[in-house]
Amino acid sequence: MHETDELSEADRRNTDLVQQTVETIQPLLAVRSPEIQGAALADLLAIYIAGHSPEQRLKLMCLHIETLSKLVDFYDQTREACDAKPA
Repeated sequence: MHETDELSEADRRNTDLVQQTVETIQPLLAVRSPEIQGAALADLLAIYIAGHSPEQRLKLMCLHIETLSKLVDFYDQTREACDAKPA
């Protein structure tokens, strides 16, 4: 996810692509209200999930929830570390 020291070259390239994609989408969402942001992200995720077979969908949704939980924890820890630094 964010620990690139232990990633293979292919994983590192994928991580870079993910980061580039996030950096492209983030400014589009930043100017919208939280309700619009959430609805847009939900719509994109629904399109992604619907593109898979019904047998795969529950597994994908669980994987996304697990990943989301880890990312929220990561960003919380990052924010707390930044808040704790003296100005």
